[in-house]
Amino acid sequence: LWRMGIVDENATADDVLKLTVRDILERRLQTMVYRLALARTIYQARQLIVHGHVYVGDRKVRSPSYHVMRGEERLIRVAIPIVKEASSEEGESQAS
Repeated sequence: LWRMGIVDENATADDVLKLTVRDILERRLQTMVYRLALARTIYQARQLIVHGHVYVGDRKVRSPSYHVMRGEERLIRVAIPIVKEASSEEGESQAS
């Protein structure tokens, strides 16, 4: 469980028994892409993954439910830049 990133290295049996579904779901690739601010929303994170824009190391991963191991956290990258939405002020000035 430590290598999976779910518990600390010195976790006790009580720590393991206190694990929740949320602890497991936080290790999903979709959640990690969103938490690392590689996507603006959790839905965009899913879309980026399914469309093949997310890599873990050198491997393209297309499964949002992929479980990210502890050593893989820093290897997550998105192959396309996220374009910031234009502010409403810019849109109004261009319309004039």
